[in-house]
Amino acid sequence: MGGEHFTILLRGFKLSYAAFDEFLAAHDLSTREGGNYIAPDEVAIYAALFRSTGAGCDVKILIPSARGFDGSKFVYVCCDWVPVLAIRNIDESLQNPVPPGFEALPQLLGTDAKIARYVMNCATFDTTLRNEWLEERMLPKHCDVCDMELQDRYVWVKHRHDDHGIHEETNPLPEC
Repeated sequence: MGGEHFTILLRGFKLSYAAFDEFLAAHDLSTREGGNYIAPDEVAIYAALFRSTGAGCDVKILIPSARGFDGSKFVYVCCDWVPVLAIRNIDESLQNPVPPGFEALPQLLGTDAKIARYVMNCATFDTTLRNEWLEERMLPKHCDVCDMELQDRYVWVKHRHDDHGIHEETNPLPEC
């Protein structure tokens, strides 16, 4: 199994690999025939394909997985998703209305699956999932006290401690 493991809150619907492969083949794309993750080049291809169907939103394909278990027989077609790192307050998550174009996708794909909210563990090479919780660690880091930019997070934390008396952890877990 490749990629990084994520826990994700998502809104979407469950689709069998067979139905997904039929959809891909109908659009002259290579079929997947199973697998535990979406490769980086596939992320953009699938997003463009669903945009062309009139989904009315960004669409992501996610596949549930867990180390030590067989691969899923299903993919999840998602219109909204947020990654979870350690903990997340979910009261305000996944509140965007489902676009009408996305509501029509299950029928277009030949399934009677209902659009629902899920919590999923998955493995993926899709770096867009990681970006939300890595944004805090992106470089360069800007010191909001003196406007200095530093190219290393640890140097940034040390600078804020030594020069401004600010005590921060170097790699804190998120809180909610």
